[in-house]
Amino acid sequence: WQPVASPNFLTSIQALGCNKQTTFAAGLPSSTLARSEDGGKQWQMIECPTRAPLKRFAFLDENRGWAISELGEIIATRDAGKSWWVQRNGYSQLGAMFVMDEGERIPWSTIAYCANELQRSTGLVIITKHNQEDF
Repeated sequence: WQPVASPNFLTSIQALGCNKQTTFAAGLPSSTLARSEDGGKQWQMIECPTRAPLKRFAFLDENRGWAISELGEIIATRDAGKSWWVQRNGYSQLGAMFVMDEGERIPWSTIAYCANELQRSTGLVIITKHNQEDF
């Protein structure tokens, strides 16, 4: 880990994420995302399609990724975070989201624990050869 300067247009960082080459930050105002391709030396402001604060980022590869808001909205990107769109909206809270690649071992016991023991709404997305273009 190395110290990274935070983007000056975000007043509070609430989520950080990265894919192979790009770093992402989300905070306040929640309508804004920050994107850096040089380890945080320079940040680009990206419009966020949701107004709820983002809490987590997950990337399948260099281009495809998702972020989840504190209200359960899921936003997605196919262009390494240059643009985002709402993939799941609504204001029911999603307690856990799992994004798996075809052939990965699915953590069924963890999913069951989140859904049953923690009483959380749980989502599972499996990327296969057949639906890869949808993501």
